[in-house]
Amino acid sequence: TAVTAAPYKAVLVEEGTGPWCQWCPRGAVFMDRNSDRYKSLFIPIAVHNGGTNPMRIVEYDSFMDFPGYPNCKINRDQIIDPSSSEVPFLREIALPTIANIVTGAKYTASSRELLVSTEVEFLDDATGTYNVNLVLTEDGVKGTTSAYNQSNAYAGGTNGIMGGFELLPNPVPATQ
Repeated sequence: TAVTAAPYKAVLVEEGTGPWCQWCPRGAVFMDRNSDRYKSLFIPIAVHNGGTNPMRIVEYDSFMDFPGYPNCKINRDQIIDPSSSEVPFLREIALPTIANIVTGAKYTASSRELLVSTEVEFLDDATGTYNVNLVLTEDGVKGTTSAYNQSNAYAGGTNGIMGGFELLPNPVPATQ
């Protein structure tokens, strides 16, 4: 069944994860797959959890309240397993949006200054309260200490095929 994205629409998908979580490779696999498939319509953010997790941003993670890991929230509403995220994403992307949000950024390397701008254009009359959240993400975060090692329940294929994680050890060393 074909689905047409509503004009100006993208869907935020926040995944609760962490290197301590043995099942979280599944989250990485499905978030990457949907991101590759749907490009800028699918906005993935890995929200790291765990007290010793060096990738955790406490201010972000502390209000997410995931009931387990991995899990993801579709537009901060539905909580589901990442392996089941495609159908809710397709339902959500077809729903009309109330506003067109345009963002821009300018980075000056010499001063290390980032200027971010956002313009919100309401497409129709709107009532109620609306919030705009700006989130800066970093791709390809890598560390060299054992705190970055990824626990891997899929090692050796005993829990099935999982995007190549079945070929990796448990834990997956940070160097990999």
